[in-house]
Amino acid sequence: MLETAPLYHQLADQIHELIRAGTLRAGDRVPSVRRLSNQQRVSVSTVLQAYQRLEDIGVIEARPQSGYYVRRPAAAMQEPEPSKPPRRALTVEVNALVDAVLAHATEPNFVAFGSACAAPELF
Repeated sequence: MLETAPLYHQLADQIHELIRAGTLRAGDRVPSVRRLSNQQRVSVSTVLQAYQRLEDIGVIEARPQSGYYVRRPAAAMQEPEPSKPPRRALTVEVNALVDAVLAHATEPNFVAFGSACAAPELF
């Protein structure tokens, strides 16, 4: 037995395909909820669910008191440069850092966020 997708999924896929095909372009207004409901002979609730699905995936956006519009693509984010590790291994010392934190631990104006330290005498 073959299960079909819910009606609102099918409707969302139809609209998404119109956007992919270029029939609806970025900035274009998509049909109103009532109009699409009448055209497709589905409930207003089904159209709202389809539009919510398309909003969730970032294809359309709701504009207050205006309707739904095809969302403009976000500006391409530039990938950060890959890190370049040193050519040879480095010695890492944490003793100086631990000493500095412990030296200030008793100061009333010093709060060591993110460091849980035992009493200095335990070291």
